Amino acid sequence: MMLPVIIEGVFDLLFGWVGYLATVLPRVSVRWDAVAMFVASLALATVVAHLTFSWFHREFQQRREQSVTRWRWKWTLVLMAGFLLLFAAGISFVGVTHQMSWLATSPEPLVGRGVLLARLNNPSRWHLKFLGTAFDNTLDTYTPEGYYAKLKGDPPQNWILPMLPFLSYRNDETDPELPWNEGRNRDMARRIVPELINHELRNAPVRDADGWGMAHYAGNTHVFDRESPLPKREDYHQSQAMLIGPVNTGFQPWMKPGNTRDPLAPWNTASGFGGPPGRQETTVLLMDGSVKTIPTSVDREVLRALATGGLPTDD
Repeated sequence: MMLPVIIEGVFDLLFGWVGYLATVLPRVSVRWDAVAMFVASLALATVVAHLTFSWFHREFQQRREQSVTRWRWKWTLVLMAGFLLLFAAGISFVGVTHQMSWLATSPEPLVGRGVLLARLNNPSRWHLKFLGTAFDNTLDTYTPEGYYAKLKGDPPQNWILPMLPFLSYRNDETDPELPWNEGRNRDMARRIVPELINHELRNAPVRDADGWGMAHYAGNTHVFDRESPLPKREDYHQSQAMLIGPVNTGFQPWMKPGNTRDPLAPWNTASGFGGPPGRQETTVLLMDGSVKTIPTSVDREVLRALATGGLPTDD
């Protein structure tokens, strides 16, 4: 019985970085201004270091009454490379310590029914968890009033846009003053957001004919299309209404405003939610942060609770 556990542990150790790169690389963008600043700063530091080392070297030789030799550039470059290596090692050590602490305190087991197998068995559940955490952090940062002000602004924003900083994207990659498909928003809208791609859907498009990145998830219209936020911050944790759910047809560009659907609409249609075709259940994210599996044959009263359960009337 231990053999599968050992195999998974060895697989994680040898190839776990592949999945990490597949998730992270699509998000990576190079800030050439920052690169230029780093190169210029490094060059200046190298010149200053060389002059400083040359002075110390000359003074040391003169005080010992030795013949003065020149300090070589090669020695300076070797020392600077060593300093950079020590800096990178320090950053790596901090990262390893942080990750080990996270693994030690995580409620998820490391092997067996571990993180890797859970993601392979139901990757949509993990994407919904990530989105739920991002939504919660967004409300804590902007407050519900600030978040809804962004959604209802001019131009309006998609519900995912204010969450991007909590999905490892930078604030300066989009311009809230421009429509979603103009300016630098255009470049961002053509990117693929891994958390919005449902890998359980076979052959589902990740871009449309115009090149816009698609979303395989939609928000609950009764939450995101409200005219005003919920009265209290606690309302978001106490409600059992659906927050975000998967869709399997009628995909919309992920940055386009209005990517919401009604849980009361027929499921597995272009106007409703739905999981992988042929599966008799769908995994959804609730407002309290939990992820639940809903049968497609669920009673309509349950759907009504998913749509508006615990939500105050929109004044």
